[in-house]
Amino acid sequence: MFLRHVKDSLGEHEELGNEAQHFREQQLMLLRKLYELRGLDEAAMQDHLQAYWKKEFSEAELWATDDLSDEQFEKLDAEFDWSELADVPMAERSPAERVAEILDEARLYAGSEHEAREWLHENSEAFGGDTWEWDLRDYDIHFLFTCYCIDLAVRFYHEYQAQQAALPESTRLSSRVFGFLVRGFRALGRPRRRSSHPTTEVVQS
Repeated sequence: MFLRHVKDSLGEHEELGNEAQHFREQQLMLLRKLYELRGLDEAAMQDHLQAYWKKEFSEAELWATDDLSDEQFEKLDAEFDWSELADVPMAERSPAERVAEILDEARLYAGSEHEAREWLHENSEAFGGDTWEWDLRDYDIHFLFTCYCIDLAVRFYHEYQAQQAALPESTRLSSRVFGFLVRGFRALGRPRRRSSHPTTEVVQS
């Protein structure tokens, strides 16, 4: 339950969520298309990205369009919305990579509700201050087994009803007889009462 809350919260995070990851993927698609139009391959793009993240390559150099014609740039802008994607700095680590790292760390605290809440408090910048409302208790194996047994019993009963409905009227097991049998089986499983009065055995000579 704790990890599910963490994953759901990160999925809605402005910088780490699903939308942020989609935006990152769109940026890379635009950059690849740009480098393709400039006659540069994937290896060149990756080299320039590494240099960009090391501050050895400027953003203007990374997104340079000097080699493009006006028509090529217009098509690129229409397909990818250049002003939205190219004007936002691209972090070295993607949102998906950062989320995976946070989830790995969260797993270390998933075994204890107290430790989990302390970890959430320490990382309140990422999860906000409302995590105290989260229900972090997981269902134990006994509860899940009981739910399974109830579900199985209901399915068996529905199958029995369907079988009875398919039989001729004269051969159906009436609900009164069925109830009698059920009570009989229950009685067999109960321990017999022992009499508080001693019994006297008669021995015949």
